[in-house]
Amino acid sequence: MSEQSGKKITRVGQDTVQKIKDRAEEHRLSGLISEQEKVSNNLAQQLGNAYYEAYASNPLPEFADLIMAISEAQKTTEAYREQIRKL
Repeated sequence: MSEQSGKKITRVGQDTVQKIKDRAEEHRLSGLISEQEKVSNNLAQQLGNAYYEAYASNPLPEFADLIMAISEAQKTTEAYREQIRKL
């Protein structure tokens, strides 16, 4: 094997190792992103629940339709629970 072939093999090997390291880092960062998205979504849900609890009876006009939809969904859920209790 020539010196040039050896250098090429070494370079290819190093490139492969770097690609593996890069993919591992990409996977790690993707996991961190996913974790932070879950935290953010959970906090947004908590905020929405807190707003609903505090202002369901007097919502801002831009939220009135959502408040009404949530209230209707809760009533429907309760009706289904009542049907289960009667079984």
